[in-house]
Amino acid sequence: MIVTYNRCQPTLLLVSQRVILATNIIVLSSHIVLFISLFCCLLLVLAARPAGARHHCVLAAESKVFLLQQTPHPETLLFLARGMIIRNMTYHKRKSFSSSKVLNVVVALVILLSIVNLMHYSTELLTLDRGPTNSADILSSQHVLDRTLPKSLDVIMNHVNQVFMIMPPKAAGTTMNAFTRKCTGIEVPGINFMNTEKETTFINNYEEPSIISSHLFIAKCFIDIVMSAIRETLIIYIHREELPRIRSAIRHVLMSKVCVEHSIKGKGLKKKYHFDVEKKGNRCTIDEEHLIRIIKGKEDEIGFSTSTILTCKSFDVIAQNTPSNLVFVNYKQANKLQKILAKYHCPHLVKDLPFTENVAADKLIEPFIRLKTDSSREVTFEEWFDKKQNLILFALDLKQNIGCQSKIMDMEDHLFLCPDEAVIFFRGEFQCISLSE
Repeated sequence: MIVTYNRCQPTLLLVSQRVILATNIIVLSSHIVLFISLFCCLLLVLAARPAGARHHCVLAAESKVFLLQQTPHPETLLFLARGMIIRNMTYHKRKSFSSSKVLNVVVALVILLSIVNLMHYSTELLTLDRGPTNSADILSSQHVLDRTLPKSLDVIMNHVNQVFMIMPPKAAGTTMNAFTRKCTGIEVPGINFMNTEKETTFINNYEEPSIISSHLFIAKCFIDIVMSAIRETLIIYIHREELPRIRSAIRHVLMSKVCVEHSIKGKGLKKKYHFDVEKKGNRCTIDEEHLIRIIKGKEDEIGFSTSTILTCKSFDVIAQNTPSNLVFVNYKQANKLQKILAKYHCPHLVKDLPFTENVAADKLIEPFIRLKTDSSREVTFEEWFDKKQNLILFALDLKQNIGCQSKIMDMEDHLFLCPDEAVIFFRGEFQCISLSE
């Protein structure tokens, strides 16, 4: 097994923390013991009492030994403590009860120090981690303390029963949803059913699909999946950077809705934004100002980005629930992902992979933009976006009211540095994971 848990670990961590606090108090006391012994030693030397002076000086030296050893071996502690007890008893046989009170207190404190240090030594054998300070790290260290970092998705697949594969629009979702239907052989009520019809799908299917794939439009769906995940659940989030994703989303809206007047979506957009398109063969031209209004309105796929799914609350839920197997994969690795999923869920399809389904590739429409500054000039959408891409997110407020982008960028930084462009969320950090067998 790659994942093991100790249910008593949080309790042991609490006990360890209390022992450490007690040890710190005793270490402070040992400093006091040291200074008292040195003081008595000096006084007795000045008073010409060599036996007493020697006793206190040895006691001071032994106190210093305890201070210098943060976690001394138990046998060393017991040897020192035994020597101090015997030496103290021998010395006090020649002294009155009143003169030995201070010495008894001193020796008792040092012996207590030895016992606490012994307890501290024992708890450190548990290799408990006392490093994390933020909530995400603390939760991770308690929940997956004994867990081993899996090196590949293939290793994880050996121990999971349910796979959730989720993505924003325009991140290989259509292809992966079609692959899932072929792999599981179970039809779901739509490629985006997890946003609205998850309960209906659960009720209407006696045999539940082992892989569930769907576009996500809102953070709540992602949060629900993370909160309901168990140790045998694998969550795969297929990611695409926002700028190339929004380019693809705008092109899709143009080709599938704006330039297709008879479609329901096309009619709805035309009624809402009052635009006209000019068609000549497979060429579809729209005025630039109308296109900008559609983009700024965040219509359909344009408005459903990674930032609407991976919100601040989403990251808080990840920290609070610490899902065992949460993996982020670049959408360009969809072919590798299909291969490893098919190996465990539909091996009969492996020879036919990769499976692709690209809606845009099936359309012959070529969108053109008529420039506002020069109405006699028309450029392709790709040329227009190349000119506008550096400022489009800022100028049209496409990232307004979006937070925690630093966490998304942190994930992306790790993702794009990994050989297979895949990371797993492990102990509060993103770690590379292989998509190879």
